[in-house]
Parts: sequence; structure tokens; C-alpha cells
Amino acid sequence: MTIRAKCPGCPAKHDLLDSLNGYRVRCKECQKVFLVRDPRAGSGEDAASAKDSKSALDRLRARAEREMAASSYEAGPSTAGVVGALIASGVFVAALAIILVAFWTK
Repeated sequence: MTIRAKCPGCPAKHDLLDSLNGYRVRCKECQKVFLVRDPRAGSGEDAASAKDSKSALDRLRARAEREMAASSYEAGPSTAGVVGALIASGVFVAALAIILVAFWTK
């Protein structure tokens, strides 16, 4: 179904989808932004406030996800395993060198 919405800035009337109820849209004629309200849904205040609170929640969730992604990117990959492997291989090479020197000097 559609909502018949009249632009408050000009005499244009628009047929809009029901899913746009409570959203702000831009008039194709005069470019004015206005709130779509379905006259069949009563006052429309509840629908508009529900849409606003849902969109605010979606914005907060998206912001939190961006911040979490940015903080994990700034921390970088964990290097604890790499450092441990380098130390272990260095100790192994040093021990091997000591053993080889001991056998070569006999």
C-alpha cells in the first residue's frame, strides 16, 4: 500500500511506500525535506518516535562497532607468539654453536 503525502513547501503530492511512514523524505519538486505521516495510522507521533528511537539506536550501534574495529586495528596483531618463537630459536642457535665449538676444539 502507499501513503499519499503532500509537500508542505509546494502543492506537490507524492505516493510513497508505507515503509517510509515516520521517515523524512525530500520533495522531488521543491527539494524541501518533510516528515511522512500516514493519516490512517492515527496521529503518527508514536510511529515517528519509534522510528527516531530505532534509528538512534542503529546509529549508536554502528558507532560502537566502528570504535571497536578502530581500537582493535590500532592495537595491531598480537606479537607475543612471534617474540617467543624468536627467543626460542635464538637460544637454540646459541646452544648449537656452543656444542659445535666444543666438538671442533677437541
